Amino acid sequence: MEELNVFTSDLHRRVVGNLDIPRSAEALVRTFEKHDPSAIGSNADDYSRKDATKRVREVLKELEDDGLVVNLGEATSAEDALDAMNSSAETLDIGKQQGKVFVEVVESRRSGLRHLHVDGELYGATVKAWRKLNGPIPEEPPPLTGDSLREAEEFNRKWHEENDARANAAKGGSK
Repeated sequence: MEELNVFTSDLHRRVVGNLDIPRSAEALVRTFEKHDPSAIGSNADDYSRKDATKRVREVLKELEDDGLVVNLGEATSAEDALDAMNSSAETLDIGKQQGKVFVEVVESRRSGLRHLHVDGELYGATVKAWRKLNGPIPEEPPPLTGDSLREAEEFNRKWHEENDARANAAKGGSK
């Protein structure tokens, strides 16, 4: 199994983390500029959006080669982008409610949301990438039994007694 949250670079990790919805290199750059400037150095005096976009495209290609993102192609609308992401067997599925919000936000074209658009070649994170980023879903531990259960119950009882005593002392009362 691959190491959890270990990527070629921090930018690779951040790109994957922003591809739970379909985005282009340009949309990713605008997202980073707005929400995570240190990811691409957009807070530096010598920042170039053109250079940042080129670097993000290179990262997308590397991630695609590693099977961590899928090139979804170009879309003519937010609904097409959503369909492309949801119809790929490899990418994350966007749920019905999240998909509705995605389409509404993208189609609103508000200037403050320029980082959410579907212009250009779109990419989506794969399930493999999401597992690498977030890890497997942990299983519930088995229930306590026997001595372990008795010890836990005793600890819990004592903790509550001590906590109640402290609360009463703080109020100036007694138990």
